[in-house]
Amino acid sequence: MQWLHMTSGAGSVFAVDIVALEDSKEFESSIIYGIANRGRYFDNDLQMLQKTNRNGLIGLLAQGLLEEPWDQETQQAYEKTLSYIGWIQITIKENEHPMGICRKMMAFAILAPEGFIACVDQRRPRALVILAYFFALGAQLRDTWWIGETLQREIHAIQRVVPPEWTPFMREPTSRIGLTAV
Repeated sequence: MQWLHMTSGAGSVFAVDIVALEDSKEFESSIIYGIANRGRYFDNDLQMLQKTNRNGLIGLLAQGLLEEPWDQETQQAYEKTLSYIGWIQITIKENEHPMGICRKMMAFAILAPEGFIACVDQRRPRALVILAYFFALGAQLRDTWWIGETLQREIHAIQRVVPPEWTPFMREPTSRIGLTAV
């Protein structure tokens, strides 16, 4: 949670700074221009948040599985999060360079809907399982020095706190990262 809150807050500050800089005459000659200009595809909802991105993850949205708080805002938060995860899955299948995948994964906390972060904060099982799916995306990134076994530890921690009725939903992320589902 600390990572999600800290990065989400940093993303808000970064976005405000970029808008302020864009209005200045020196923006295009600044060092930040190159970074901000390259990051524009993260603003492209058509690419990142397409409904088709979550085709393989749609079961995580099924209603009536278990009783839980549910409203339009919650559904949209889950849908956007799963679309983003699906988008990363697609780029992995398309053999994007590992550093590109790392960049997308690092941006997750900045771009994750506040509603999703709130659901994780409340330890809602569906949100935790979705977060496990996100962490499982980095299975092939263990050799990246700042990732190492972090993703495996996070999935293992999630696996320990989800209620038993959600255990079947943890099978895919645990197997991707090399853990055994309990």
